Amino acid sequence: MKEVCVIWMLENEVRKLVLKGLPDPDLFWVEVYSITTQALLEKSQVVNEWEDVQELLEGYHWTDYETVRIDTMFTGLIRSFRLKTGTLPKYKARERILELYDRFRNNEGLEVKRVANEYNVVEETVSRDIKLLRNFFIREKKTIVYHANQNVYKLGGIGTSDVEEEVPLQEVNSTLRILQIYDLFRTQDAVDGDEVAGNYGIGKAEFQKDLKILRTFLLREGRTIKYDGRLKNYRLIPLAVEK
Repeated sequence: MKEVCVIWMLENEVRKLVLKGLPDPDLFWVEVYSITTQALLEKSQVVNEWEDVQELLEGYHWTDYETVRIDTMFTGLIRSFRLKTGTLPKYKARERILELYDRFRNNEGLEVKRVANEYNVVEETVSRDIKLLRNFFIREKKTIVYHANQNVYKLGGIGTSDVEEEVPLQEVNSTLRILQIYDLFRTQDAVDGDEVAGNYGIGKAEFQKDLKILRTFLLREGRTIKYDGRLKNYRLIPLAVEK
C-alpha cells in the first residue's frame, strides 16, 4: 500500500492546512483541520498534476497561513511555487546554505541562475555557496559536479586521490561549523554539546547560537533539536506527529 506523504503543512490561529500526496501516479489534495480539536473539517478534490496545486491552494486562501513544515523531497518544488506566486520568505545566508545542502543530499540538480532567483541573490553568491559546500563534501569523498548537458550541479563521488587534507576543526569558519554540526545530528543518535564546543574551540554561548540557527532552519521541515536533561545530550527529532 502506498504511503500518503505530508508535503506541506501550514497553520493560522484557527485552522491547519495540509497538502498531501501519493506517488505513481501523482495525486495531490488539501485537508483542513481544526487547530483546537484536530478534527478534519474539509478535504479538497484530488488533482493529478503539480501545476494544478497552486489553484487548489488558492481556493483555501493559503497565504493567510504560516508554514509549519515542508517535506524535504518537495523543498525545490515549493520554493519554485512560492517564487512564482511572489510569497517566498527571506532566508539568511546560513539558512540558505543549509537548505542547499539538503537539496544536494536529495540528489536534486541545481542550476545557478534558477537558484539565485529562488533565493533572491546574485549568481556569484550561489557559486560561492556551491564552492563552500564542495569543500564540505570532500570529507565524505564526494563533490559537487557540474553537468554541462543539463546545466546543473549535482552531488557525486570522487576518488580518494582527489581528497584534500581536512582542515582542523578549530580552523573551520562558522558556516562550515554549522554544516558539520548539522551533519553530526543527521548521522548520530545523540550529540554531546560540551564535546562539540570543545572540539571546535568555542564557548557554550556560541554553540547555542549555532543551535538556534539550526532550529530555525529545521522548523520549516517539521524537525527540531531537543535537549535531554537526563542524558545531558541533544537529539534531532521530528515535531509532534500530525495527521
